[in-house]
Amino acid sequence: MKKFYNDTLSSGKRIPILLFTGATDKADIASAAQLAKTNIQNGDLYIFSMNGGDYSPFTDAKLIYNISQDFQNWGGLQRCFNKAACNINTTCDVADAVTTVAPTSAPLRGPHCTCNYSTVWLDVIYIFDASAATTANGLMELLGKVQTDAQWLNIAKSTDTSASEYHTRVGIIYYDSDATVYAPLGSLTQMDFLSIPTLPFRNDPGTNLEAAINLALNQFNSSAHRIEAKTVIHLLATTYRPGDYQDPTQIAETFKGDGGIMIVYDYIEAHGSVAPELNTIASPGYFTTSSDDTDGSFVLNAFCDANCFCFVGYNAYSQDTGRNLPNQGCYYPVETTNGYTIAENRCKSFNNGYLATVENEDKMRFLWRMFKQPTNFWIGLQYDGSAFKWQDNYALTANDYQPWAPNGKQVQSGQMSGIYAISTGDQNAIKWSTHEPRQGFWFACEVAPCDSEHYCSRQQPNNIIL
Repeated sequence: MKKFYNDTLSSGKRIPILLFTGATDKADIASAAQLAKTNIQNGDLYIFSMNGGDYSPFTDAKLIYNISQDFQNWGGLQRCFNKAACNINTTCDVADAVTTVAPTSAPLRGPHCTCNYSTVWLDVIYIFDASAATTANGLMELLGKVQTDAQWLNIAKSTDTSASEYHTRVGIIYYDSDATVYAPLGSLTQMDFLSIPTLPFRNDPGTNLEAAINLALNQFNSSAHRIEAKTVIHLLATTYRPGDYQDPTQIAETFKGDGGIMIVYDYIEAHGSVAPELNTIASPGYFTTSSDDTDGSFVLNAFCDANCFCFVGYNAYSQDTGRNLPNQGCYYPVETTNGYTIAENRCKSFNNGYLATVENEDKMRFLWRMFKQPTNFWIGLQYDGSAFKWQDNYALTANDYQPWAPNGKQVQSGQMSGIYAISTGDQNAIKWSTHEPRQGFWFACEVAPCDSEHYCSRQQPNNIIL
């Protein structure tokens, strides 16, 4: 540790030093300030004072935060910690948990992806580039980055039968010319992970990333992997040199093609530029660099997005052009004719779904494309005898999308009618009409995606069998 300390301070780089302290003795604080000024020539000091001590003698400190030890009451602490760790010395309010400003448009309707870091349930392999290009100091910084993220996760061992189903299992692999499993998948608790002091560094220039990904796939094929959980590789790398090793692109594509998510964090501190090869390995929308991820939130949000997916056999409806999340729900087409009420009950009995709602023309075309055409199919709108209502409990209003056929909106007061989509084979000419609900039509069920607050068990039926 002493060698690392001396090497770091003699590297010529500005080193952020984060001091968490509960000291209150004025003389002791003044003495420490003088010692820091003498010995930390290229360090930038950030002080987190937990007992209200007077740290004004630390005149060279970049920022001083006064907090209590009751960390959960300081909503902005994580953000300020991340900024300090990245040596971003702009003012930061530790008491302010910045929230996303609500959009001025209508709120998101229907099933969508929710994000709760503490209940993410993924199987994650961290792969560290331990080559000479990363440097020993860089490897330490990358380890600190993932340990910072891990504080928010519920990490449990695969052998812990008492763990909630809402937990994440992790493993660690590092590579240079060779690849090594440092910790198998599911072998660490959160405390185990946070207590890792350093990872092996041999100053080896090799970058055998293909071997590292192979080891990760072996871990996912072990008994520690849960078949319900999405598989995620979080690669933290500096560079990639083809050399004599197999190109990792093919095995990365195989992993992604099987439903895995590849999150790539390009550490550019050591070489000052983005490694374009690393971007090609990442899943779409899951690549970032250490200079772009200024608030440290990219990976945690990526974990949430990776944890948002549809049951097997369901189609994702997404208006997200980046990561293709099912942020507008998951849909299953049933090509068997059922009456309206029977179709409604079928959807409800499987994954607590309902007949698909249609909020706009784009979604109407999405549903149309799931069926062989031309065909007619029920939608989740009905006339209950007095008003038109959607199955997600929204009323149909005058401003809503509603492409009625001529005379298609005719109903009788006091009598229920189902609404079906009339298809002529042209997705741009779909019309709606009411119908006596005992008539059989095909239909589509809409369900919420699996996400960090919705656990999907293999014991739940994935598909509807009629």
